[in-house]
Amino acid sequence: MSAKKPKSRQKAAKGGSRSSLIWTLVFGAVLVVFVLSLLWPRISATKSSHLFPLELPDYKGETVTVVPDGKPTVIYVFATWCPFCAWEAEYALQDIADFVHQKGGTLVAINATDQLGIAKAGPRDDPFAGEHPVTKQATSPEEMQAQLAQYVEQHRFQGFPVLYMLDYKPLLDYGWQGSYPAFLFVDGKGNLVEQQVGTLEVSEFQKLWQKVYGKK
Repeated sequence: MSAKKPKSRQKAAKGGSRSSLIWTLVFGAVLVVFVLSLLWPRISATKSSHLFPLELPDYKGETVTVVPDGKPTVIYVFATWCPFCAWEAEYALQDIADFVHQKGGTLVAINATDQLGIAKAGPRDDPFAGEHPVTKQATSPEEMQAQLAQYVEQHRFQGFPVLYMLDYKPLLDYGWQGSYPAFLFVDGKGNLVEQQVGTLEVSEFQKLWQKVYGKK
């Protein structure tokens, strides 16, 4: 004849089961967070290809269509009034563009500026005044194009498209973080796979290229 467990023990058993369930759920939640933390950089870096085909005017006023078309593409986002962009333009960008071309890829420079924001903000002070001249912020599309043409001539750009956009929201939607300068590394299908904010020396860019695209 089997003996019944005392009620106190039954309650203790139920309480223990409930505690075990809670700890199991907590452990599962922590595990999920840990896995997501490992995957998030890859998830957040890879965006859809809804940006392409990208049609923008260049510094001459001609429309240029940008499509990765199976090739690695680097989008260099800058502003003509940005002092750090001026350093990049003066000392590294042309050599970087030549390197990308040698690797069979494409570099596209985009002067991305919010015209309404510019008009409200007014001209910015240049912390490197006298060292790297920076143009004042444009207040119209015509002024932006004229400044961009002067910028291209000043820094002797050649062999890659230099475009401008009046509304940079498409770039933000694509994954650009909104800082200047920025290098957006795009795969052959148009997906954003890596982003580097800030100036880069040529050697630093080359190492980053190998990290993103391998030894292509």
